[in-house]
Amino acid sequence: GEHSVLLDSWHHFTQSSGLRRATYFLLIAQLFIFLCCTAADVQWQAVVVFFAGAYVDSGRAQMLVIYGALCTLSIFFDLIHFGQEPASEQLTSADAFASGAYKCIFVLKFASLA
Repeated sequence: GEHSVLLDSWHHFTQSSGLRRATYFLLIAQLFIFLCCTAADVQWQAVVVFFAGAYVDSGRAQMLVIYGALCTLSIFFDLIHFGQEPASEQLTSADAFASGAYKCIFVLKFASLA
């Protein structure tokens, strides 16, 4: 059941080290920032992180391909979004927070792809 999947994932995380553990932390950071941004806007890109988590957890190459493709697509959408964003002095405090959070996620995407 779901309980054993969660336990297996936790076991993989606790037994991991180095690059794999860093990847887990990068993905968790992305999800946390997406969660913080849901007050401003729900982003479909949060689902992409689950494909990366599935790859890190299972090692299945298909998940890596899906994550890489969707992450690349989301980076292009991010660039369009950043290009249409108003000047920082025109943003409300909530919008400024969301803008900064999305920029952090943007950087984390590159870090998790590496």
